[in-house]
Amino acid sequence: IQFALDTHRSDPYVTERACGALANLISGTEIDILRGNDVVQKVVAAAETYPDLVELQIKCIAALWNLSVKGLKEDIVRVRGINTVVSAMNIHIASKEVQEKGCVTLWSLGELDVAQDEIRNMGGIEAIINGAMAHVAYAQLQTEVIGVLRSLATNLSNKEAIKSCKGVEAIVCIMFVHFNNSAIQESACSALSNVVVNPVTNEVSPMVGRELDAIMGAMLSFPFVENVQKQACVLLRNYTFQSSNIDLLKDNVMLLNLLRLAAENFPASCEKRANYIVSRILT
Repeated sequence: IQFALDTHRSDPYVTERACGALANLISGTEIDILRGNDVVQKVVAAAETYPDLVELQIKCIAALWNLSVKGLKEDIVRVRGINTVVSAMNIHIASKEVQEKGCVTLWSLGELDVAQDEIRNMGGIEAIINGAMAHVAYAQLQTEVIGVLRSLATNLSNKEAIKSCKGVEAIVCIMFVHFNNSAIQESACSALSNVVVNPVTNEVSPMVGRELDAIMGAMLSFPFVENVQKQACVLLRNYTFQSSNIDLLKDNVMLLNLLRLAAENFPASCEKRANYIVSRILT
């Protein structure tokens, strides 16, 4: 495969097939062999040589994802692999597969602190959000989008970048579109908690749109799904630490009823949080 890549680098068909074969072989190959044969560098080089070929980009990103999972995250960052993934997502915004594979690859790479910063600096957060909005009805992509944003939001600078790219509004939009998907509702509430809370300054962002409607919609749609109710209560409790949010929560009879139902159905995970929120609202 390496010989084919080296010998026929001017042939996009051979390059695509070779990268696809590598993607399939990586999981069963020892790291030393992958590193010794410069597999990361060759995959990045192939993607950069043919940026407009969507099928080739899909194969290259799949290979980078597998390489990241294999333990070669630092190698990928070192050869500007993050830029390769982000560029592919920007160029091929119409491809659901590029967007999905790009998100899972960035999610995996984001386990490195240096990669979190690199993703932001390369415009990765904006690319993720733009891709999400281009395919908002595609549930699998939205699952990956929310997952990678939730992970990236553990970085303080990324929190601000997500908010400035209208990431909160994007997550809320995803919640409305996929109102019947409990996994998305749960993950979205968790992601919003990560985005809006600054654990260093103990500050919480004010609600900027229809966050409350989306949260209540999740609680109303899945009254007996514990994780949805728990994450909704966690998020609402976080929002109560910003005074302007309290004004939005007050006098909302439906919210009070939903909180009481959550506390009743799931006392271990929701009762304490729900009661705290109610006390803040009614004070």
